[in-house]
Amino acid sequence: MYQYAPSHNLDHIEWNHAHLIYPPNLAIPTSPVNPPATQLNQPVQMTIDFDSIIAPKLGARESISWNRNGIIASIGDEGVETNLLVCTDGQDWVLTKPTLYAPKSILQPPTTSFVTPHRAFCHVEWSPSGSDLAIIDTLGSLYIYSQYTTLSPITCLRKPPSEELTTPIDLNAIVGFTWVAPEKPVILTNPGLKAGGNEKSKQKLSDVKDFPTGQTSQLLGYSGISVTYGVSQGLHLGPRIPQGFGACIGVTRSQVLKLWTQNGPSQPYNLVKLSLNQLHSDDIISHASFAGTKDHKMLLACYSPAGAIYLYRIEVEWSKEEEPKLRATRLLKETLMPQSGAPARLTDLKLFSIRSNQVSSETEAEMVCVFTDTKGATTNRYELQSHTPDLNSTFYSLGTNDSSASSTTTHKTHIISLVETTTSNKIVNIGSQVYDSIFFAAHEDGILNFRYRGNVSSSTKGTPFNMFSDAGYAFTPLPKGSDRPDYICVSPTCASYVYKTKDGLKLRIIDNKIPDADLTVAQMVDSAFVLSLRHSVSCISAVCNDDVMMVMRREIQRVSKLAPALETQFPLLLLAESHKAINFSLDLKKDHQMDKIMINPSLQRLLTMQTVIGTQHGWTRNVTSRLSWCFLNLRLVSFSLTFTLRAIGQQKPGVAPNHAMRIHYLMSLSGLKRWCLDFAAYLCQELLAASNEGPSYFQKQHVALPMVMARSSRMLLMYSWRGIRSLDTILMQKPGTETQEAGLASQRQRELSHFTPISMTFFEQLFNVIDSHTKQVAENVEDRLGLEQQLLFQGMIPQQFLPLAKRCVDEFDKFRKTNDLSPLYFYNVSWLGLDEHYDGRPAPTPAMAPYRNVTSTGLKIDCLRKFIIERQEGSILRVCQRCAGTSVFVDSSDGKQFTGTHWTFAFQRNCWCGGMWIPESLGV
Repeated sequence: MYQYAPSHNLDHIEWNHAHLIYPPNLAIPTSPVNPPATQLNQPVQMTIDFDSIIAPKLGARESISWNRNGIIASIGDEGVETNLLVCTDGQDWVLTKPTLYAPKSILQPPTTSFVTPHRAFCHVEWSPSGSDLAIIDTLGSLYIYSQYTTLSPITCLRKPPSEELTTPIDLNAIVGFTWVAPEKPVILTNPGLKAGGNEKSKQKLSDVKDFPTGQTSQLLGYSGISVTYGVSQGLHLGPRIPQGFGACIGVTRSQVLKLWTQNGPSQPYNLVKLSLNQLHSDDIISHASFAGTKDHKMLLACYSPAGAIYLYRIEVEWSKEEEPKLRATRLLKETLMPQSGAPARLTDLKLFSIRSNQVSSETEAEMVCVFTDTKGATTNRYELQSHTPDLNSTFYSLGTNDSSASSTTTHKTHIISLVETTTSNKIVNIGSQVYDSIFFAAHEDGILNFRYRGNVSSSTKGTPFNMFSDAGYAFTPLPKGSDRPDYICVSPTCASYVYKTKDGLKLRIIDNKIPDADLTVAQMVDSAFVLSLRHSVSCISAVCNDDVMMVMRREIQRVSKLAPALETQFPLLLLAESHKAINFSLDLKKDHQMDKIMINPSLQRLLTMQTVIGTQHGWTRNVTSRLSWCFLNLRLVSFSLTFTLRAIGQQKPGVAPNHAMRIHYLMSLSGLKRWCLDFAAYLCQELLAASNEGPSYFQKQHVALPMVMARSSRMLLMYSWRGIRSLDTILMQKPGTETQEAGLASQRQRELSHFTPISMTFFEQLFNVIDSHTKQVAENVEDRLGLEQQLLFQGMIPQQFLPLAKRCVDEFDKFRKTNDLSPLYFYNVSWLGLDEHYDGRPAPTPAMAPYRNVTSTGLKIDCLRKFIIERQEGSILRVCQRCAGTSVFVDSSDGKQFTGTHWTFAFQRNCWCGGMWIPESLGV
């Protein structure tokens, strides 16, 4: 109890607007109260029962949000800040220093208010695309900002009007908020199934002293374990948004539903309101949550501190010309308290959509409530089920009769209690990831509990696995005495989380909790299965997976330490299972479309994973990593050549040629053409070394020869070579009105071909020999996939390909007899980053790192355009947070008419390795 005793005057009562609510029978004051004059000389005693007035922590108070692109937004002292995970030296990952995204100076007090409000940011949430950020303050105002890249200017898409009314108890405060997901196909990963196992699989990892080298499948054969993966098609749940629209929805403490909609990219958001009080719900609420349903509507659950739960069905009617219309139907109102009957307050409420095939068809959503008292937390899980009532629908509709609710309701909704759990460890927040298929509860000591909510396989032929916990992974508790978080933000992959301390954001990575002394071969294989599956989930759902690769690196280091004999086998198993989990096979068919290799995002993520797990301190790379690095470069070259040749060839009839565009296109390909020609020279250097050393040379690991022998990479290389030939043909067709600048650009391209140490004709002949021979080998080999993996994972030439390797050397020797190859001896191709043999040697000095971005004279190379960077006034350098590649940033809003058709525009947001571009000032 609290006693308030003003001395003489009650004209200025200070309300604690951030915590007060009105009890059920308390009238809302509309003006200050003036006591009678006869009472002015007497102290007035006001007794307020704070136990009935102070509300718990409100809903929509998420202070951190992690978007699909890897950007973390959080509320700091100066405003909303952003951070990114960045690789600093090729192996260690840290959070960047915070960048101010939205300063707190944008907060403006309302012009109309009963009180002097305290306004602060309280909730941040990224849109499903990861480009728009919603920021909510304590008074219920919504700000929406957008940024296409981390270097682009930040655009304000929605700023609340200053005349919004504020009351002493913040009736406008938003207590439930979510973005409306766009309508698009949803692909979900099903749990994997593992089966088998022999006596060797029970062997302790530390007891494995010897292991045969060879193809990646030998480790599975050694353990006798097999595995299968699968995916399923998911339905779009929730309202259907027209193409190009954006929308978010929220509800206030006074039960006013608000919908903010956008009529196209970069357009401002407009507000549509609907009062739920018209549905006879006059309670003030403290928590609310939304969930999409299969009938393209939404369910809204609202909780009142008085213990009442309200459930509404929300329908949105979209229109491209007019503002959308909101409709709401109240489904029920019930009292909701813990089953144990213990006095506790609700501190969190979440609705989750249903995607599992293990629930009843009548179940529309799942609801989880967290009740907290001084002893701990109680979690209650419910199902919201819809049943057809026994009474006539006409009589049933009388129960929900109102002006804004539909009168054709034929189903009645019930709350079915499923399970109640109690813990002494306080729960700070709950949530979900991967289309609501994974539920998590975060505790104040840093422990997270996960529960899988997705589809379950009906097959009984194997043991299912899906979560990190299925392989023994868990988060380590926070050290005793450390700061306890008030909110924990889980990454989209569930492999890490961040929380706020007085020193800023802190990052925690999931660990394998199986002791080193107890780790068996089977458990190591299980770890590879789970990591591969979680990596495939991130690829399919298109979210940033840097933290998953961090976990992979940790596990590789652990296995290498416990069983040195498996140092190379475990990474190869990870690569093979990751390809299998995402259903991408290196054994491509003859009629495989080129575009599927060139622009396949899953293949890019697989190659990036192979590069990352093979990169060591100082940005040194083993052969496995250099193979994928070369493959990524080939994808970049083939894509840029294709994109540019199409743009040049699409000349509209009757329109004068744009010489400035032509020059720009031609010059942009100079570095990429140089990369192709230098790779050909690098291949010939390998053939020259093989000719001098003899057959023993083919027993070693290589990069160039495996790349031209593997089918997928050879397709890209041949495609790129044809593109160069097409480019040379275009250059020979000089228009009569060609300007001097265009002539210089054409001359530059011809000089690149002329000054290469190896003629392009010989390289084409060599390609034809390799292509015809590999096709013959493919027809007579059963395990073609094993050969492709041996080439692209290990850089080893299979026994079946040794005759081809010798044939290539013979062709080179013939060319060598009739051509002067002295330039080839001294031709420097180190800038490609493919000929660095650090295996078994000391790591290079820091001055040499990163070797792929710096020439021998210390000049930086643009990793995207493949030219030496010459800093110009006003130019901005950007760095990839994953591979540390450096590139010049060109703002897409500079007004150039050909910017959108330029191939570099496809890499405006992300590096060609898939990492996020960040300003050079943040450092790597």
